[in-house]
Amino acid sequence: SVSHLLSASRAEGHDVSDKIVEVARRRHAGRTIAWKAKDIFDCKSDEKWDLVISSDVVEHIEDDINFLKRVASLG
Repeated sequence: SVSHLLSASRAEGHDVSDKIVEVARRRHAGRTIAWKAKDIFDCKSDEKWDLVISSDVVEHIEDDINFLKRVASLG
């Protein structure tokens, strides 16, 4: 998590795995991060973010071009 480095007023963490989200919640307990188990292609929000970090993800995505387009649309 980098929210503490950026002085973010709000941060969200997403993963497709419920198990990984639970691990992240425990690991980052006390931080103001909303952890959600969801697929980025299923996100229906029109909300825009100042920063989107996708670490160690793209190589696991079959439709990587559309993934990157979706990430770009969030900023």
